[in-house]
Amino acid sequence: MKESGLIDNMLQDLLQYERQLNRLGLLIVANQLKAKNDEVRQLIAQRNEERMEQVLGELKAARAASDVAYAAVVMFTNAYALLNPDRREAADLVKRMQEDLEYFRRHAMPDPHRTRDTAPDDEEPEQPVEPAE
Repeated sequence: MKESGLIDNMLQDLLQYERQLNRLGLLIVANQLKAKNDEVRQLIAQRNEERMEQVLGELKAARAASDVAYAAVVMFTNAYALLNPDRREAADLVKRMQEDLEYFRRHAMPDPHRTRDTAPDDEEPEQPVEPAE
């Protein structure tokens, strides 16, 4: 797309001299270049759209698989907590699983409402170090 933008800029500059280009017989060439550049831009957009559809399909399949795995982990954790006679050990496992899930939500699944520069609520931003004199 960068090249298409450069060609657009060049054509914009060239077409300021449309009358001179026409006299030299180059206006046809400039118009053909514009048409081909538009065609390339359209083909690139079409390719990107096709790739996006493929990626979305793969993401849906991955999401379905991760949902199945998550459900299995939840079932195991719940069963362990119910069947383990040591309630403290079971509670520790449940707590650890909840912490892991929260960590995953905060760090592996980006929040679209939070910018990169915004720290999570419970994290303090690093303080700048004072320069040594």
